[in-house]
Amino acid sequence: MKFLPDALFTRILDALPVAVVVATMPDARIRYSNHAFDSLLGRPSGRFRSARQLIASACVHERQKALLRQHWDVSLWRRDGEGVSVVPDIEIDIRGGDGQVRTALHCGLILHEQKLAVAICKDITRLKRDSLLFKEFAFLDPLTGIANRRGLEEHWRDATSGPQQRRLAFLMLDLDGFKPINDTHGHLVGDAVLCTVAKRLKRVVRDSDLVCRLGGDEFGLLLDVPGKLERMDDICQRIVDLVGEPIVLADRTVHVTTSMGACIYPEQAADLHQLLQRADLALYEIKKSRKGQWRWWAPTREGAAGRLVSKDGAPSRLPGVGLSARPVPGD
Repeated sequence: MKFLPDALFTRILDALPVAVVVATMPDARIRYSNHAFDSLLGRPSGRFRSARQLIASACVHERQKALLRQHWDVSLWRRDGEGVSVVPDIEIDIRGGDGQVRTALHCGLILHEQKLAVAICKDITRLKRDSLLFKEFAFLDPLTGIANRRGLEEHWRDATSGPQQRRLAFLMLDLDGFKPINDTHGHLVGDAVLCTVAKRLKRVVRDSDLVCRLGGDEFGLLLDVPGKLERMDDICQRIVDLVGEPIVLADRTVHVTTSMGACIYPEQAADLHQLLQRADLALYEIKKSRKGQWRWWAPTREGAAGRLVSKDGAPSRLPGVGLSARPVPGD
């Protein structure tokens, strides 16, 4: 069957701001594409003879190709049906004739009696770019480029929304000796120090972990806890050592160290708010006793000396983790 839309129908389709392509079933042969489709693909009309060729040549990612084939080929073209079947929205990346990659929102219809498949694509490249820019503005710290508090909350939601509960550690860092740097060398040097610390922290963690700036000279790390809790000792020590290395700037060298408070989810905290609150309490205690070290939060009451103790006065221990992951001089 030869498919030729009449002149009026063609004018309507060519005037639409969305891309439309029509193929016959079951051979998937493309019979018509409108101007918006040809513009989206950056190819002359008739460049692709079949939908299968179009998917194979234009789509960038194999996962998206497989998803398109599943919806069109496997699920619909090889299935007997009546009336109209709807192909759901799929976001795809398309490489045009100019080599540029564009993002499109794709959907479609199967007209079973007419043996026609109609694919519709809307170019959302600018929308995606604007969305990414907004996300950067909303979730990233403008000075260091790492996550801010909103970014931490977003990462937390992603990390805790899966079917299996993940064991997470939050390390809250406060820079020791940062204020004298600002006072002595000025805020431009102080900003350079913060940026350097952020880069060093990102070197310590995996891609699945998060480094964030909580404000001022406070940073946070949200990490997947290793199988053996003792490995957290190594991570904490690497952080302390790395932050404490001299920071060489254009015309001077400065030094800072870091103190850390840590807490583990879900054993020690029920949610993000409690996780941060208890890591902050542990940070407060370690800065009182010995800066440049770290301490784990534990169920506490404040004793006469203001130290962290358990309800019965003895150190409280997690399996494999003590009151502090590193013995603190003076404890």
